[in-house]
Order: sequence, then structure tokens, then C-alpha cells
Amino acid sequence: LARLQIVQVPGHDSHTASAFGKTAQAAKTVEAALADLPGDNLPVLIAGSLYLAGHVLRRNGEIPD
Repeated sequence: LARLQIVQVPGHDSHTASAFGKTAQAAKTVEAALADLPGDNLPVLIAGSLYLAGHVLRRNGEIPD
């Protein structure tokens, strides 16, 4: 079952969840979105700005070289 969660990056322009369709859900933070993942071990796609990707990588201790 595919799910779409939208997270706005503080201090940066972004679209609201409604811009992505009726089934998209807004999450207050990246941490909240990740905590709400199902335990099915399916891949997670994080798409959007490099600011969002950088935030997720920092949260996971995976700063790229």
C-alpha cells in the first residue's frame, strides 16, 4: 500500500499536502513522518528539495562525503 506524506521544510518554500491529491497526508516534521512508517520493511522514497534530503540524512547520521 503506497502512502504519501508531505513535510514542509521550515524556512523554505513548499507546497501543502492538498497540492498532491486527496490521499496525501501532512506531517508536522520529518521525525513524525518517519515514526508513522508501517513496519513492512518496504523501501521509503524521500523526494523533494535538497534541504529536505539533507535534514533526513542528518537525522540518520548519514552525512554524505
